[in-house]
Amino acid sequence: MTVVHDLVHDLVHDSVHDLVHDSVHDLVHDSVHDLVHDSVHDSVHDLVHDSVHDLVHDSVHDLVHDLVHDSVHDLVHDSVHDLVHDSVHDSVHDSVHDLVHDFVRDLVHDSISG
Repeated sequence: MTVVHDLVHDLVHDSVHDLVHDSVHDLVHDSVHDLVHDSVHDSVHDLVHDSVHDLVHDSVHDLVHDLVHDSVHDLVHDSVHDLVHDSVHDSVHDSVHDLVHDFVRDLVHDSISG
C-alpha cells in the first residue's frame, strides 16, 4: 500500500503543485502585465495629451495674436491715414480757397478801382 499511496500522493501533489504554480504564474503575469500596461498607457497618454494640448494652444494663441495684431494694426493705420489725409486735405482746401478768394477779391477790387 505504501507504494500505491506514495504514487497517488506524488501524483496528487504534482498535479496540485502544477495547478497552483500555473494559477499563481498566470495571476502574477496578468497583474504585472496590467500594471505595466496601465502605467505605460497612462504615461504615454499624458505625454501625448500634454504635447497636443501645448501644440494646439500655441497654434491657436499665435493665430489669434496675429489676427488681433493685424486687425489692430490695420485699424490704427487706417485711422491715422484717414485723419492725416482729411487734415491735410482740409488745410490745402482752405488755403487754396483763401488764395483764390483773395485773388478774385483783389482782381475785382483793382478792376473797380482802376
